[in-house]
This record gives sequence, structure tokens and C-alpha cells, in this order.
Amino acid sequence: MESKTLRIKGYLLLIALMSSHFVVPLVHGKENFINAKITIDGVEKELIQTIQENLFINDLTCDEAEWRVRHAAKKIDVELGESLNAFGYYNGSFSKKVEKKENCWQVFLEIDPGPQTKVETIDVTVEGEASEDEEFQNKLGLLPIKEGDYLRHDKYEKIKELIETTAHTRGYFDGKYLEHTLRINKAKNLAAISIQYDSGSRYRFGDTRYEQNYITEELLTKYISAKQGEYYHNKKITKTYQDLNSSGYFADVEVKALIDERHDGIVPIEIKLLEAKRKTYSVGAGASTNTGPRFILEHKNKRVNSRGHTHKTLLLLSPVKSNLSFGYQIPIGQPQTDYVGLQLGVAHEDTDTSESDSILANIGRTKLRTNGWLESIFLELLQENFKVGDEDETSALLMPGISWTKIRQNNPIYPTKGYYLSMETRVATQALLSDVDLLRLKFNSKGILPLGSKARFLTRLEAGYNVVDNFEELPATLRFFAGGDNSIRGYEFQSLGPENSSGEVIGGEGLLVSSLELDYLFKPKWAVAAFVDAGDAFDTNDIQIKTSAGIGGRWLSPIGPIKVDIAFPINDNDVDNFRFHFRLGPEL
Repeated sequence: MESKTLRIKGYLLLIALMSSHFVVPLVHGKENFINAKITIDGVEKELIQTIQENLFINDLTCDEAEWRVRHAAKKIDVELGESLNAFGYYNGSFSKKVEKKENCWQVFLEIDPGPQTKVETIDVTVEGEASEDEEFQNKLGLLPIKEGDYLRHDKYEKIKELIETTAHTRGYFDGKYLEHTLRINKAKNLAAISIQYDSGSRYRFGDTRYEQNYITEELLTKYISAKQGEYYHNKKITKTYQDLNSSGYFADVEVKALIDERHDGIVPIEIKLLEAKRKTYSVGAGASTNTGPRFILEHKNKRVNSRGHTHKTLLLLSPVKSNLSFGYQIPIGQPQTDYVGLQLGVAHEDTDTSESDSILANIGRTKLRTNGWLESIFLELLQENFKVGDEDETSALLMPGISWTKIRQNNPIYPTKGYYLSMETRVATQALLSDVDLLRLKFNSKGILPLGSKARFLTRLEAGYNVVDNFEELPATLRFFAGGDNSIRGYEFQSLGPENSSGEVIGGEGLLVSSLELDYLFKPKWAVAAFVDAGDAFDTNDIQIKTSAGIGGRWLSPIGPIKVDIAFPINDNDVDNFRFHFRLGPEL
């Protein structure tokens, strides 16, 4: 009988805690309502809030009839007992005084909570198939309360919530409690928790029900992680939904386990799909100090055929870089992470150091490896007309290559912890339709670490090197330059690198750029930053490190972080004293 009462009290506490965040301000902000004055020391603020919320008398008005006030005052004894017990105080005492004063009823409570009960023993066992389920057993090591802790009824309820949630997540739909008791020894201020749970058998996925004729059944099943015959796990339902929803083929996706239709150890799955528009058009604009204003026009065909092929046409116009590209993608293997892509494009680039017109064709396979690396193996054909310094050349290169990319972050808008890694190598040889022999290596990394709750430490490293037999015939887009928003701030875009005899920057064989930055979030959407950048584009026999430092502001806008910096070159008399930088885009 006592255990049942205690469980009811635990639920009352959970309800009170969840509602207190919303109701407490209303209680204290009400005019012409009674508000009990509580004197109590040495307890949590949550207990005081819970007491206030449980007092029925606080819901009465100042001009309430005396008989109603007296009736509510009689309830205070029970209400205080429930509130104190819920926080582990079983031997408390209190005095109360109710009187009408200054046109309102006044309630004064002096409370001595007494000693708080400690948890002496906890016995939580799970029987059934879950007793051999390692992940289930690991969850039991994460109980919200331990032996020696002060008792709180809400944490006792959370033990049961943890068991029930884990059981439901992992497919133990027939689980039941054999015992769940909370025994209190008031004389010794000690508590004993005993919970025994029988999980029953673990269910497996049954047949998957769906109706659609948008893509082939073979392709659709590749998006379904909840495979028939495998053990049930809710994360496979979630992943199936996420993969289908992000495929681009469907406007609406619903995936659910039909738990009420379970039988013979299996649970059927139901998928409802609504076809998305096949063709979409979008217009965008942006700006940065590297490229100036940008205009973007994009056309997508999200489903060329029932095999899930897609294509995209993109037009980008800016004063510095413009291109028109067409991409065609064919899903294979796991379609969301494994596909063959074909890309064709033309581009024009006009910087202060070079000008180029290029035609590009690329075919490759991209696949997400089990270790988290996104791998791309490709063959690229580049023909480029370029002017760099007094050089005016045309070169063609056929380049097989491979790249790996990996990104981890805890927040895509404003990550406080994460990293980005990218590596690429490509080759070209005159023996295979190329005008130069080339081995190109490139590495890029970024890292973010938290410093307390509001500050971050950001690092960036970019390195690359071209082993080339005839540098003059190497296209401008494959040479290395430094300077600009995402390179060495304080210098113009691609303004740094080896120079010819006329003092014109012609790009380098290698690149090494690093950056250290500290920013501080002083308001929820605003941050300030300080940074140091260093590095250069270079030839092997001519490395001149350039350094800059500066400060900036960050606004976490609805369309992504907007960054404004002012940077100062250090000990460089050949450039302006400072330079502003503006850019929009993610950190990693």
C-alpha cells in the first residue's frame, strides 16, 4: 500500500516539475490572488516551486469566501507532505497561519524539512531475452540515481522510464514489471529500491508494406534499413525515414512499425510515400569580398526515370568567377552514399593575377566508406586557356584522381566541436592526352574546440604541392595562390605567390596556409572574433611567409553565419594597412 502511494507521489512530482516552468511565474504574477509566504532553509529551489504549485490555496482570490479559504487551508497538511516526500523529506514539520490582512488573505508557512532520506540499496534486474542483450544491460548502468544519493521520487520514476524506453526502442513489446517498489525506513531516513522487469521475447521486423510506382522496387528497398527478419530497433525505422526523406524523390514520407499488429515474434512495417515534384527551379544570390556579388540559377530534375537518376544544371555569375555546369547522377549500391556522377561545365575566372576560360568533363564514383570517409575516384578532362603575368597559354590535361573527405560537427549552423578533413591526389602524363606531366597533392583541415560555454577555438590548415615538368604550361586553376577571405585575410583574393621578373604574381608550385581564431558568443546570435593567419603560395626555392591579424563579428542569420572581418598585414609595406572581408557560409 505504501509503495503504491509513493508511486502516485512520484507522478505528482513529475507533473509539478514539468508544469512549474510555465505556471510559477503566473502564480507569482497574479493580482488579487492569495500567495503563500514560505520560510524554509537548506533545500532545492525546485522543492519550493513544487510546494507553491501543489498548494490549492494559491488558486484562490483575495476576496474568496472564508469557508473556502479555511477548507483550502486544511489541505495544506497533505499537500506539504506530498511535496516534501517527493524530494525525500519524510520527517518534516511545519506551522501555518492564515489570516485576512490588507484586504487579502495571508498564508504564512514555516517549514522544517528535517533530514533527507538516502538511497541505501538499489536492486534493478531485467529477465527474459533482454538479460542477454548487451546494449540493454549497458543502459542499466546509466541509472539516474545511485546508492548513497539523496532520494527523489522523480528519479525513481525515471528508472522505470529508462527501462520502458529501452525495451520499446529495442523491440521488447511484451515486457512487464514483476515488481517495482520503493520502501522507506522513516526512522533511519533510508530508502530501498527494488525493480524486476520481464522483457519477454525480442521482436523482429516483418514484411514492409508500401504502395508506390515512382521508383523501382529494387531502388526503394535500398533505402529501407528495417530489413525483414532482423531484430527490431527503432533507430532503423528512423534511418529509413531519414534516407527516404532526403532522397529527393518524395514530398512526404511516413514510416511506422505496426506494433498493434505484431504476431509470432514479428512486427510489420508500413511506409506511406507522396511523390515530389520532379523538376524544380531556384534562384539565389550571395556576396563575398573574394568574388563580389553572386547570382545563382539552378534547375533540378530529381527523378529522371524510375531507376532514380537525377540531373542538375547550375549557372553562377560573379565578377570574378562564373560557370555553367551540368551534372548527372546515377545511384548504385546504397544510393544515398554510393553513386556515379558525370559533370560537364564551362567556367570563366578573372582575378587580379590571372584570367582563364576552361572546359571541364568529369566522371567518377563517390562512396561513403564504413570508416566515415567519403571517397571519390574520378577521371577529369580539363582544357584551359589562361593568362598569368606575361604568359598566354592553352593546356589540356586528362587526370585520374582520388579524394577523401570527412566531416563531424555537433551543430551545422554554429558548431562548438567538430572537424573537417579533405585530401586529394591527381596525376597527368603526356603519355595520356596531357600537355604536362603532373602529380598534384592537396590537403585541407579545419577544427573547432569549445572553450567554456560561449567561446570557441578554431584552426585551419591548407597545404598542397604540384610536381610538374613544365610549370608555364600548368593551367592557372591548378596553380596555388594565397590571400583572401578563406586564406590569408588582409590580402586580396589570390594576390600572394611567386612573381615573375616584372613583379606579377604567377602562382606557385606549393601552398601552406594556417589560421588560429578565437570567437566569443556574447549574445545568442552574435559573436566577436580575433584571429591570426599566416602562410604563402611558393616555389620550392622561394618561400616567404605572410602574416596578418585582425578582429571580426559573426551573425548567426537564418540563412547561415555571416562573417565580417578587418585584417591587418603584419610587417608588409607593399600592401594596404588593412582590408575588410565579408563572407557567408558554414564553418566546416
